[in-house]
Parts: sequence; structure tokens; C-alpha cells
Amino acid sequence: MAPHRTASLVTCLLALAVASACADDIQTGAQSGVTFPERSPLSALNTVAIRMGARDSGKEVEYDLKNESFELYVPKSYTGADAWGLLVWVSPGQGGQAPRDLHDMLDKHKLLWAGPNKAGNERIPWIRMGLALDAAHNMKARYKIDENRVYIAGLSGGGRVSSMMGVGFPDVFQGGIYIIGCNFYREVPTADNRFWRKTFSPPPAAIFTLAKTRSRHVVLEGEKDMNRDQAKANYEQFKKDGFEHTTYLEVPGMGHQFPPADWVEKAIVALDEKPAATIQTAPATRPNSPPAMKLDDAARLLGVARAYLQNDMKDQARERLEKILKDFPDSPSAAEAKALLEKLSR
Repeated sequence: MAPHRTASLVTCLLALAVASACADDIQTGAQSGVTFPERSPLSALNTVAIRMGARDSGKEVEYDLKNESFELYVPKSYTGADAWGLLVWVSPGQGGQAPRDLHDMLDKHKLLWAGPNKAGNERIPWIRMGLALDAAHNMKARYKIDENRVYIAGLSGGGRVSSMMGVGFPDVFQGGIYIIGCNFYREVPTADNRFWRKTFSPPPAAIFTLAKTRSRHVVLEGEKDMNRDQAKANYEQFKKDGFEHTTYLEVPGMGHQFPPADWVEKAIVALDEKPAATIQTAPATRPNSPPAMKLDDAARLLGVARAYLQNDMKDQARERLEKILKDFPDSPSAAEAKALLEKLSR
């Protein structure tokens, strides 16, 4: 028996050594000029434009990811043992770095940060959105990310872009913070009988339903900001249109500027608040049924798969349909998932 115990001890020590080495390999703190190897499956400009309700990108342009760079912040306490949240940042200017006064807040709330460089207001919106999607895609490959805490945020023109993505890409971003800038998918009336113009269109129905029912949206404004009236009106329209988890925050006396860290933290807390639909359980009269949360997840995956099919994105649809059959074979969504997979195989 002694040799067996010795072998077990050696195995345990080796496992601990490997885990320690992996933790040591994780680069933490601020990282500048990081490059990523792979575009997101959703970041092609025509794909982004169509998701936003446009026929196509309107420009015969594409970007090469190898020519783009990103700013990261990974809290020092991140080890990779647990899944952490991710905040993808859309800047109005040239740099995508996290402000230093947010570092402690990101540490506290277990959030990683990724922001593309040169993704400011001078670039077309579809490229800015594509780079944000690329950031989320590659951060998930590089770090252990909690899929339920992947958020999009931005300031001013970046806030406007992030508000479009929060509505248009709820299958990627489960929430968003729209700071001193917020767009809307239809005309919104003003107090003097005029309109703030529509800047995009809603995504396909199943995707739009996710944005309304599952995603969390925070409009963060300044009392004296030039965009305040429009942003607040958009927030009110979100509520009227049935967005279930929407918060408005207004910083007293603040103009068109980056808000204090404690107000950004308020927004993060609002994003992290779990919608009631995700914590429901099955009725006690059906003890053998899966929890309602799992049924909701299967239905959500089916809705996303349908939307991908509508946009002729067959590989992405197939991935979701196969996941339904694997993880939720007894759910009501499984039969339709199987039929759609068979149709795809013809």
C-alpha cells in the first residue's frame, strides 16, 4: 500500500504544480496594444449591419484584425479558477484603456476589461461594433469568462454605439451601460413636438425578445449633459416598449464627462442584478421536470438559432440546435431543434 500512497502523493503534488504554473502564466494588470488572432463569427461588417436593420454595410470596406489592437485590464486577484465577468468598452476616442480610478471597482466586482484602440467616433459604427464583438470573442478564448456577465459599455459616441449593441446583440452581451449617449431604434418624441431620429432598427424577433426580457440596460447620464434629455426620453421608451430590466442613473451636477467611479459601480450593480426569470424553479407538482431556468435557456437557444437561420448563419444556428439536444433533450424546444437540424442536413 505504501507505494500506492506515494504515487498518489506525487500525483497530487504534480497537479498542484501544474495549477500553480497555469496561474503564474496569467498576465494581470493593465495590458496595452494586445492583438487578437481571430475575428468573431458575428463581426463581418455586413453581418453587423444586417443585425442593426440595414441592408448591408453601405461601404465596400472590411478591417484586418491583425492591424487592430486592444487595451486590457485583468485584476491581480484573477487566477482562472473561477469564471469572471467581462466589460467590453467602446470609446469615443483613440484609446480603449480602463481609467485608473475604475481598477479597484473592477477588482471588487470580478470584472475583466477589454477595449479596442482606434475605435472612436471617426470610424464607421459597423467597424466599432465588429471590434467590440471581436474583443468579447477572444477574451472568452483567453480567459475563463462568465457568459452571464458579458457587458458592453461606452461613453458619449461610444455610449450610443453600445446602446445599439445592447439591443442588437443580447446573445453576446447580457447587459450594457450607455454613458452620456444613447440611441434608439425608432423616432422618440420631444417635449416640443419634434423627434429624436431613429438610428437603427430592431434585430430579428427572437434576438429582440432576449434584449427585452433577459438583458439589463443602464442609461447613465449627467444632470447638465447636453445629451440628457434625449437619453432620458430613450430610457422612458425602453420601459414603455417592455424592456424589463432597465435602470436610469443621473449624476447631480455632471456635464458631458466620464462619471465618478462610484456611479459606474452603481451601474455594474444594476447589471449584476439577476432578472427574476433566470431564478424561477419548476412547480412542486412536477418534481421530475427540469427547472424553469433550463426550459427558459432551451427556448432562448432556440430563438437565437432561428434568428441565425433568418440571417443565413447556418453554422452558428447548428451549434445552438445541437446544444439544445445535448443539454435539454426533454425540453419542449428539443423537437423543433431536431427538425431544424434535419432540415439543415438536407
